[in-house]
Amino acid sequence: MVLSRRRVTQSLFEIIQENWAELGIEVKPKPVGYDELVESYLEPRSYQAALVDLNLYRSPDPTRIHSGTSAGNWWAELQQVERPPRQRVP
Repeated sequence: MVLSRRRVTQSLFEIIQENWAELGIEVKPKPVGYDELVESYLEPRSYQAALVDLNLYRSPDPTRIHSGTSAGNWWAELQQVERPPRQRVP
């Protein structure tokens, strides 16, 4: 499992590793830097399992799945999403 080198992510991995071991699944960590995680594993989708966390200093869409829109203007575009009208609950 690839994961970032952040301590919180590694702590979560240890819990996952213990839980999966109870199911008979052996999982080994592969800690990498965040840029390497995104560029070498997430973007090309070359992993079996990945433990990721949200880092706000990077793009909110590191996989670039939704990159059909202008990457730097995601918040303004989100605000323009048409929402259904709210209904009163009786």
